[in-house]
Amino acid sequence: MVLSGDPRPDSHTARLANGIGSGAAQLIGARPPEVFDLADYGHRLLVPDDTDVIRAVAAVRDADLLVIATPEYNGTFTGVLKVFLDRFPSGGLAGRPTLSVVTSSTPGRAEVAESHLHALLADLGATTPGPGLAVAEDQLTRPDVLISGYLDRVRSALGVPSH
Repeated sequence: MVLSGDPRPDSHTARLANGIGSGAAQLIGARPPEVFDLADYGHRLLVPDDTDVIRAVAAVRDADLLVIATPEYNGTFTGVLKVFLDRFPSGGLAGRPTLSVVTSSTPGRAEVAESHLHALLADLGATTPGPGLAVAEDQLTRPDVLISGYLDRVRSALGVPSH
């Protein structure tokens, strides 16, 4: 499953995450991932009993593999992603393999934000099979190459033999 934490709908961060999620699903022989774009939820993320948000939380909690993506905002991940992930208690994603993807204007800012996201995912109990992907926006001109290279790096961590 893919979770995009970009507050802008159909963002390049969401498209990159969808490509990674689809590619990872192919690698592990799973069906195409379900996609939740938090931009579609808006203020409903703050409504405790919103049925669509509750369904998204349940899907994330039960996913076989998560790809969680966010642009870097002010040195960390977005507020909409934090609001969504705050619905999980500490350890609430225990054992969920999770790939993190962060985009930013510069590589250094992306790496810092990815480390913040990685720490939050660890607190939630998610396992991180392989490194997260921290990407500067100028690297997004060839997303197919970026996705392929990243999936090659995490292939063995996902339990897929090298080709």
